[in-house]
Amino acid sequence: MDEINATVFGFFEELGGIAELSEFFAYLDSFDQSIKDAFSVIGLIICFVGLLQCFLGYKLFRFWCGVVGLLIGTIFGFALATSGILSASPAEDIIGILLVLLLGLTGAFVAYRAYLVGVFLYAFAVGFFTVFFVFALFVDSILLCAVAGVIAGIGAGVVAVMFRKIVIIISTSISGGMTVCTGLMLTFQTPELGFGFLLPPALMIAGFFVQNSTVKNVAGRNEKPITIVMPPAYPSGAPPASSANAAPPANPPETPPANPPESK
Repeated sequence: MDEINATVFGFFEELGGIAELSEFFAYLDSFDQSIKDAFSVIGLIICFVGLLQCFLGYKLFRFWCGVVGLLIGTIFGFALATSGILSASPAEDIIGILLVLLLGLTGAFVAYRAYLVGVFLYAFAVGFFTVFFVFALFVDSILLCAVAGVIAGIGAGVVAVMFRKIVIIISTSISGGMTVCTGLMLTFQTPELGFGFLLPPALMIAGFFVQNSTVKNVAGRNEKPITIVMPPAYPSGAPPASSANAAPPANPPETPPANPPESK
């Protein structure tokens, strides 16, 4: 039984990159206890972020896109500021800081507003690499694998944009479950958790059902539902009653006699 457990753990260890975590935790043992406690706190923060991603991933998807855009823009601005391009300017430090802030905020704004681009790129990457590696098992041509991957990636991106609700829910549930498990391993500083292989699938399933039951339609919350109002059949008023069932008028008009008397 121990050999079976060791084999199963070794498989997941290679599959999920836990071997690198084992080396990291072994390296972490050489530090002081205060540093270990700091990593435990970081692990708890990662768990919290993973739970938000797992159960509120769709509602916070624009926010996460904005965060990613902020990070990318900030990194790009920092790279430009430290590349020596601004070395001739007398206010190099101030311009560099402004450049980092400007590119960071621009990246956050673009990513927040154009979040569908992120959905397309995410699905494109998944479709491309999946088909590329599957073709690589049977085909020796890298060019053919790449072409098939690009076609599959474009198709996956288009489908993801069309059905973005279900795609975002599934992807955030999966990534959130894995993030929580990683945070727990970092909190307890060991990859050998008894629930390490059961918790991520359970969180993925729970996150999918919670998000799918709480998320509104992708059309948007501010849009009013479309209602069809049928015009009345008789715009001027109520329909006329039939002659057979017509009620007599309240004051019938006077009719002249059939044979009026002759005047003398």
